[in-house]
Amino acid sequence: MNPLNVRRYWQTSPHLAVGLLLCFCVPWPTPAVYGQTDRVSHWIKQLKDTNPHSREAAASGLGDTKDPRAVEPLIAALKDKDPEVRMTVASALGEIKDPRAVEPLIAALKDNDNLVQWNAATALGKFNDPRAIGPLIDALKNGNHFARRNIARVLGETKDPQAVESLIFALKDTDSEARWSAAKALVSIGTPAVEPLITSLKDTDASVRAIAVVVLLKINDPDAVAPLKTALNDTDINFNFRSGMANALTALCEPGSEDGLIKALNLFNKKGMAEAYLNSGNPKLQSAASAWATSHGYVLRPR
Repeated sequence: MNPLNVRRYWQTSPHLAVGLLLCFCVPWPTPAVYGQTDRVSHWIKQLKDTNPHSREAAASGLGDTKDPRAVEPLIAALKDKDPEVRMTVASALGEIKDPRAVEPLIAALKDNDNLVQWNAATALGKFNDPRAIGPLIDALKNGNHFARRNIARVLGETKDPQAVESLIFALKDTDSEARWSAAKALVSIGTPAVEPLITSLKDTDASVRAIAVVVLLKINDPDAVAPLKTALNDTDINFNFRSGMANALTALCEPGSEDGLIKALNLFNKKGMAEAYLNSGNPKLQSAASAWATSHGYVLRPR
């Protein structure tokens, strides 16, 4: 019945008109649990839709619900033929964080699509499950260069000392973003990385030595002071070292983290170190380098 016709009933029967208005205007209560059950069931069925966009939307919705009933259907959908669906499924499983998803997500680290690898690594990082560490380390060595950037970050977030060796190896990665991601991960892991990083101060590659210097400066472990003094002699004689250190400072020194590096400059008193600061692109480090040079009677060379 058209609600606009209620006026006619009001004229003949006010009580009937009131009843009709209540029927049209007052919503019927729907239990929250029933709504959730209905949505989850609908999205689980939609994971098998012929339209990949519908399957992707279903996976995203299931992740938002964090409902454990979605886990097995989502695990099955990790083998969907569409990479965007698999990518969304991996993220959804990371949102739900059910232990049943760990092994399937580990397998997804070897997916032939780099975004699926990326999302699988991100998802595994949310579990804090020791089963994931070894496979993530293997993926850092063998995965797609794009995915390696994220895998290094995830390993840093775990702070697991098992990852140190592979992260130091990744300082030689051919992809610069992967190198910086590995360096940041080593800073996050902290003390367990100090001894291997000290060894890296003698690496034949000047850029690796430079990154190791900056990471050790940021970790700020007293055991590294003497080895750093020796290594920083290179900054006065080796352009590649100075350039590598400036690049590392640019990548690793976030605004607000400069104070420890400035103290290190005044502790080690190395001209090459000051030149690296000057070329870092960080205004606070540049100002500190200029002040240091003035007080020591040096003229620094911008590159």
